[in-house]
Amino acid sequence: MKIHWPWFLIFSLIFSSCENDHNEEWEAISKYGIHMILMEQTSHSIYDNNDGSLTYETRNGYNIVTGNTFIKKCFQGQVYRKAENDCKGTGSDADGWGAVKLNYCNTNDDSCNPLGHFGKYEGSYVYGDNSEIYTSCNSDQTLGYKWYPLYFLLTYMLNSGDYQKSNTEIPLDFNEIGLWMAGKFNTEKAMYIYYNATSNQGGGYSFSEINKNKKKYTLCTTGIPRED
Repeated sequence: MKIHWPWFLIFSLIFSSCENDHNEEWEAISKYGIHMILMEQTSHSIYDNNDGSLTYETRNGYNIVTGNTFIKKCFQGQVYRKAENDCKGTGSDADGWGAVKLNYCNTNDDSCNPLGHFGKYEGSYVYGDNSEIYTSCNSDQTLGYKWYPLYFLLTYMLNSGDYQKSNTEIPLDFNEIGLWMAGKFNTEKAMYIYYNATSNQGGGYSFSEINKNKKKYTLCTTGIPRED
């Protein structure tokens, strides 16, 4: 779906961000608002590569914006089965086929985000041994890629049903627990995706923020070949 936002709204957000450049919190929120508006003007697609990965593609008109961004098909803890092209290599439906809940950071502070709002280190917004989601993705050897915690808005893919078509082994408590997004929002809290029963005229996936030491599900994303 493509939404045409008034450009004066975008300029207003940019101006507000510049006027408040000494307020880190407002600057981060303004930048994220601009990002959301621009994202709404693009189309989003997921393609199953039948190898344990998904290709995430966004288009702005006829131009492919991201054509080399991959998402792991399975949640962290699940095991991919090549022959069946599914995530049922361990566990059962009752335990989410082995999907594990991890924290964003062991502590509710900036120790996992030392570069500040939306600062990236080697491709990741969150990093360090203090972060379970980072260590889980960073140590993953799937397909020989270097994986990082998911950082973009999978809400589009969840609300359209595209992701559910690719991975039918979604944990039964997924809507309740939610999924981490690696872009942080403030010092103590980070963003996550959850099911909001009151949104989108009858329910849909939205994003919010919660203390970083809480446990949630994790997906990894990449696009960068491993060098180690």
